[in-house]
Amino acid sequence: MSLAMYAAPFDNDSSEYKNNDNDNIINKKRQTHNKTQKKYPKENFDQEKVNSVLEKIHNNSNMDEEDTLANFSPPPKPESVGVSKTIATEEMQNMREKLVDVGNKHTGLGINAGTVSEILSRSKTEFDKATKEMVHGVRYSKKMLKEIKSDSAEYEN
Repeated sequence: MSLAMYAAPFDNDSSEYKNNDNDNIINKKRQTHNKTQKKYPKENFDQEKVNSVLEKIHNNSNMDEEDTLANFSPPPKPESVGVSKTIATEEMQNMREKLVDVGNKHTGLGINAGTVSEILSRSKTEFDKATKEMVHGVRYSKKMLKEIKSDSAEYEN
């Protein structure tokens, strides 16, 4: 048996195959959708209104040079809380050393390493406490804190 006996006939001019192609649903869709779809203007279309809006846009585009992107300066890079706490801790250590040096120079002040550590630890504790009491970066009295938190919760939802 050869392949020629099982192969389908191929004829470009065959009207039988052309009719089958035209009857095919996909080919019908291709023929009907092969043109650009045009949207015609509505009856109540006002060309003057469009022109006036375009004119306003063009007039507003000639704003002051201060408002253009040429003067754009991006916001600074964000700093993580961990980095800021590390910097604060390093600054606190530097300040501690300076206070101990002052205490060593002026012994009558009663400043030594023990008192400086105690003062700085109390200061740090108070700072942390004040930070926890803040709402959006502002510290309020304890009497108003509950009311402010409930009000801000309403706006955040």
